[in-house]
Amino acid sequence: MQSQFLVLSSDCEGFSLVLAEAMACGIPVVSTDCPFGPSEIIDDGTTGLLSKMDVNYLAEKMEWMITHEKERKQMGEKAHAAAAKYKKGVIMKQWEQAYLSVL
Repeated sequence: MQSQFLVLSSDCEGFSLVLAEAMACGIPVVSTDCPFGPSEIIDDGTTGLLSKMDVNYLAEKMEWMITHEKERKQMGEKAHAAAAKYKKGVIMKQWEQAYLSVL
């Protein structure tokens, strides 16, 4: 809860619960744009930053997050709001609709 931002440097990721959890806590994220995950959770430039799959690009995004305090805090607020779509009530309605659609 006292972190300024979270960094995820995965080469491969599914649905990254750690990204959703950080965002739910109002923590912006920096992540590699690996297939099937981060880009579906992070709105690049709004709720966090996506990096190419390269350590130098990732370092640049981390440096930006460190040096732009105002924007970082705004991203955290937007991340918190965006994470609401992963709340249990929202997800359960989607599961119910999926089950009912096959009946």
